[in-house]
Amino acid sequence: MSAVLAPHHAGRIGGYVADLYGNDPFVWTQPFLWSHCHARSRPHNFGLGLKDPLIGGKDVVFFVSTDFESGEVVFDCVFVIGEVLSISDAETRFPNAHPARHYHFDQERCPSHKLSTLTRIADPTASFIPTPPMPLGSWIECHVSARSMPVLDYFRMKKRKNVRVVTHDAQGIYDRLVQWSKMPGHAALACLPMQTLREIQPEYPAEGAIDWGG
Repeated sequence: MSAVLAPHHAGRIGGYVADLYGNDPFVWTQPFLWSHCHARSRPHNFGLGLKDPLIGGKDVVFFVSTDFESGEVVFDCVFVIGEVLSISDAETRFPNAHPARHYHFDQERCPSHKLSTLTRIADPTASFIPTPPMPLGSWIECHVSARSMPVLDYFRMKKRKNVRVVTHDAQGIYDRLVQWSKMPGHAALACLPMQTLREIQPEYPAEGAIDWGG
């Protein structure tokens, strides 16, 4: 697989739609980071750009979430994978007090993340946060294999969900998101303001204070 729709829990954080726990995908730094949510179940070669459909020769994750007030399913992050590292090597790129050490790299402290081994690092030139997030429509069915349950119905379910694999024209999804982000009043953000993370308390913080200077 080379392109997937990956659901995650998101909420309004500092006026933006982002991961509810401030964890994964970690979009408060450029490039984005992805190590835990659905990442462990992907093949180790996911991120190496070995099989179509690709975006500029690279694998891509389209992160989606559900607005539980409206029930609308939206794209909230476009994550084109630029690099794959061991999680320990990726962690050493950040100083001990960096927020990423407290929120994202918690594999030594969080029981649910102790089996995480790899970090996919986004291509910073191709990845972005569509703001506001873009709604999915029934058109998405043209990009995935047919199943008994449509994509929108599947992602609206409250139970734990897996990814849906994009089998056709990932570039078409990407281009649609780019065009959405160019509309008046819309934007494609390179990352979220670090200060918005202050609204979230890390569940498994590292020792010591957080350096909010980033």
